[in-house]
Amino acid sequence: MEQVVQNRVLLLRLWTGVAAVCELITGILGLADLPDGSKYLVGLICAYIAVFSVAVLLTEFSPLGLSKLINVFPFLEEYFGRGVFYIIIGSFTLQPVGKAGSFAIVSGVFMMVAGFFSIVAHYFWGENPTAERMGGGPYRPSGRGGDDELSNPLAASSEDYRPPSQF
Repeated sequence: MEQVVQNRVLLLRLWTGVAAVCELITGILGLADLPDGSKYLVGLICAYIAVFSVAVLLTEFSPLGLSKLINVFPFLEEYFGRGVFYIIIGSFTLQPVGKAGSFAIVSGVFMMVAGFFSIVAHYFWGENPTAERMGGGPYRPSGRGGDDELSNPLAASSEDYRPPSQF
């Protein structure tokens, strides 16, 4: 059973990777088609598409990139957060963007399907794609005490509480 889940996780990662590359191409083609800066909003959205596509690729295929991105975007730690993120990115390209044309719509649908299946994975597979499982370092949000229980504001008693150091 575990082998089946691992194969499905790999298939989901590959699908998401292909969708992210298509979204990246869409973003670049959209940026290349801006006439005289008159469509600055379209350019901004295309830049967001390209940057978020790189973030998706780092999330899916780079343990180090995932551990760094989780510090900034903690919702990427679980499949549910990733799925919602992918659906939002896919919705950016549900209309033709510049030279990409209908390729933009197809890439958006691919990304939204990857998001849907990531949400399904969250509920049915029960695995979280943390950086530690991918071979990267453990997730420790900045500003928290890490493994030190005494720095936890939810400690058992108020005597054990030590406030975090100020900047």
